Amino acid sequence: MKALILVESGLIEERASLMLGGRLAAIHVDPADPALPRIGDIRPGRVTRIEPALGGAFVDCDGTAGFLPEARGLAEGEQLPLQYAVPAHGHKLPEFTRDLGLAGFRLTFRPRGRGIGFSRRLDPAERDRITALLPRGQGWLVRGHAQGCPDELLVAEAAQLTQAWAATGKGEHFRDGGALARLWREAPDAAGIVAADPVSYAAGRAWTARFAPDHTERLTRARADDDRFTALDGMIEAASQPDVPLAGGGRLVIEPGRTLAAIDVDSGDATAGDRRSLVRAVNRRAIPEIAWQLRLREIGGLVVIDFLKDSGRADPGLIEGLRHALAPDPAAIKIAARFSEFGTLELTRERRSAALAERHASPEGLLARLARRAVAEARQSRGRPLLLTAGPDLAARLDDATLARWAAALGCPVTMRSDVALRDDRFSVSAAR
Repeated sequence: MKALILVESGLIEERASLMLGGRLAAIHVDPADPALPRIGDIRPGRVTRIEPALGGAFVDCDGTAGFLPEARGLAEGEQLPLQYAVPAHGHKLPEFTRDLGLAGFRLTFRPRGRGIGFSRRLDPAERDRITALLPRGQGWLVRGHAQGCPDELLVAEAAQLTQAWAATGKGEHFRDGGALARLWREAPDAAGIVAADPVSYAAGRAWTARFAPDHTERLTRARADDDRFTALDGMIEAASQPDVPLAGGGRLVIEPGRTLAAIDVDSGDATAGDRRSLVRAVNRRAIPEIAWQLRLREIGGLVVIDFLKDSGRADPGLIEGLRHALAPDPAAIKIAARFSEFGTLELTRERRSAALAERHASPEGLLARLARRAVAEARQSRGRPLLLTAGPDLAARLDDATLARWAAALGCPVTMRSDVALRDDRFSVSAAR
């Protein structure tokens, strides 16, 4: 299935989207403000309070309050470098880790580790070759797409990462490559990377030149009439809804809650002879779609799946089918060995970010959607003044200083109007005639 990465920079956030066969498969998001941390960044931190009952500690990382799940051996007030690992979600603070990893394209340097970890996709001969190239006595992770990479590129990438770590000792931050880099590491064989704007293109070029100079030709600028980026918003909106129709009949109902997510397989209007045939057909269609939706929607934590049942029993073969379908997911997943006594199947998926639906409906998500609409309208209006209209809560988030920054970035005057008749999730952007 042909893979393509679409990357764009906005007023609020940067995002990279993975398209597989023309369908949205995954999306990574980072704040556009360089002062805000993004996943993978390493900054100076301080332990503010140890919480023995939680087995962790509350920390302050360069002005951002968060939680450190593992606090063994630490003391309150202790200073240490921390890496931003999981963004805030729900009522939970962002999570940091002290198990540091500086990621390039093919390599990750682990300054506190020892030895080399290899992807299972690497041939034994390649492992021996790469081992001889990397500095001894240090910790490294080697990705599968290092297979066949020229020696000089691996040596250069290793040098870049060790130098970046040395710079953190001099007070500098390690700035990860962001949404594009994270997604490209997950889909290294993407046929192309298309940047929507000059900012995302320049950032992508800089990172590629540093860590993947043999792939610079993959990054291109989007044409002015490229409608793939505008179509993304509709795909994200659809992925934020609970109902997912299955091709051939049936549907999934996905409810991501604060403590766990529930997925119900529903026969809907599907028809297939007798009951047993219907159950088997719909469950078979559901398995690949469940795997796709878990990744796309960034559902993490405990997931409970209720498949269709024949005579009150669930088919044990569904577990192996789901295990196979989930294998390409880059997140760590554990599936229960058997169905529960109530016929449901449980799995856990590594939480790497807020769920897409949560992010989409949050105040920050609404503001980001308004900002993207403003960017799109500004491109079409060619300098004409923009009028933003939103409900009182959303409108209150855009003060005069923010509107002035947006106007400077968009190259046109921007005004905000509050409309009490609009729901909080409704807004409009229009250009002067």
